[in-house]
Amino acid sequence: AAPSGDRRLAVQREIEWLRMPPRVRTANARARMQDRAGAGAGSAVVEAENLIKGSGARALIGGLSFELPPGAIAGVLGPGRCGKTTLLGLIAGEVAPDAGTIRLGADIRAALLEAPDGGPCPDPAPRLAELQQTGVNLVLLDEPERGLDIDGMRALEEALLAFPGALVVATADRRLLHRTATHILAFEGDSRVEWFPGAYAAYEADRRRRLGRAAEQPHRIRFKKLTRG
Repeated sequence: AAPSGDRRLAVQREIEWLRMPPRVRTANARARMQDRAGAGAGSAVVEAENLIKGSGARALIGGLSFELPPGAIAGVLGPGRCGKTTLLGLIAGEVAPDAGTIRLGADIRAALLEAPDGGPCPDPAPRLAELQQTGVNLVLLDEPERGLDIDGMRALEEALLAFPGALVVATADRRLLHRTATHILAFEGDSRVEWFPGAYAAYEADRRRRLGRAAEQPHRIRFKKLTRG
């Protein structure tokens, strides 16, 4: 079967990203994120402590703690149906945890942008500008790259970096993560979500250090059994 339009666009973007020399990819990401450096001073935008959330008998999130600083762009990554959308719902307050706590900081106004019924996400670049005008200072985006061509991706990237508040972006697009993310929330399997306070390239280096050869081996994600107190 021929690949879908979304799949073709994703492959095209991936090829463009891979053709860039690694040092250029890293330098571009560092330069574009410099304006956000130092924006992390102040109270946390989101605080989670020992957060647990399940689906049926499976624990999607098995004890996650993190503090999202002001101005951060947190990239959420992991395979399909691992719990990324659930995590966004927890942060937005639309999903209740099974255990643990998650709360927004004082004066934080959050908005969740997600694709309707599996379709393309409404063009996120102008939506971010609109939300900024309404006083929203935390935006959660679920696969905002879906359906965008290369020009649309560039506009999305610029909009993410220009947004003055904090962002949490669930995406499968490595190029977008590499060029924008200042922090990482990674679903690594066994119900573990790794919080990494650094850019995507640094997270990948840390993952290889922690997991060794296993980091390079494709594997089906597994979940622990959910235990409710």
